[in-house]
Amino acid sequence: LGPADEDSRFWAFQTALFELRLVAREDSTIRQQFERGEARVVERFADDVRAGIEAGVFREVDPERVALQFRDLVDAARLRRVVMGETEAPERTQWFIEQFVLPGLLATGTSEPSE
Repeated sequence: LGPADEDSRFWAFQTALFELRLVAREDSTIRQQFERGEARVVERFADDVRAGIEAGVFREVDPERVALQFRDLVDAARLRRVVMGETEAPERTQWFIEQFVLPGLLATGTSEPSE
């Protein structure tokens, strides 16, 4: 979700991305760039979910829908960190994913996904 370091270049980059997203509302060229980039990210998430299903680690779910929700969770955490100054938002979101989301994806008889 992002480094905890307050002075990290990562968070400066995330701030710039959110500012560009505001511009993208009015600029179709920028919006299309974001749409293509986000589609790649969602597809990678979906591929990981598919692989987990095929390996018997994850139960049968809609990989695209799960990937979209993961993207939304990550985006929301980063937005709260950058815009609202909630430095704990990424850590809080990671905890939520580990405690509630991932266990809900596990196939019956599986204790935790392997890395």
